[in-house]
Amino acid sequence: MFELWPKISIPEKEFLTKHNLTAENINSIRDQVIKRDGNKCSGCQISDSERKINVHVAEENEEIPLKSKFVCLCLECHYIEHIDKAIEKDYVKLVNSSFNQAQLVNVCRSKDLARHIANGNIEVLKKEPAAYLEDLRAGLLGKNRIKVVFSPKNYKWD
Repeated sequence: MFELWPKISIPEKEFLTKHNLTAENINSIRDQVIKRDGNKCSGCQISDSERKINVHVAEENEEIPLKSKFVCLCLECHYIEHIDKAIEKDYVKLVNSSFNQAQLVNVCRSKDLARHIANGNIEVLKKEPAAYLEDLRAGLLGKNRIKVVFSPKNYKWD
């Protein structure tokens, strides 16, 4: 079971270079993972026909790289798994909410974010994303402590 939450993951290009994987290896992995996951994002469950699906290295296997855990993710969920990049691009705002992270992605996608903030279902936090990133890198934050929403001002939905 894949659990979506903001974290810093190894960039896929770095993974490929580090383990000297070929385009043939990657295409094979991609085909297998997309077939296994049924062309759906493992984070928010949106299908490939609705969004472009990426293959993400969820857990790296240092000894046997091809046995690493790979999952399908839509662009938005992929950014959450590489939260450092989303923060760097100013795509996200930190929030506290009873919604899980996948539900928050879908709230943003449905353009219903303002209503949920107004109703108190989502609280935008005052903490700066850069400070959050420092705490995350230092190992001070556990899973699901803080979640993110996409800033409609800075993030354009494809």
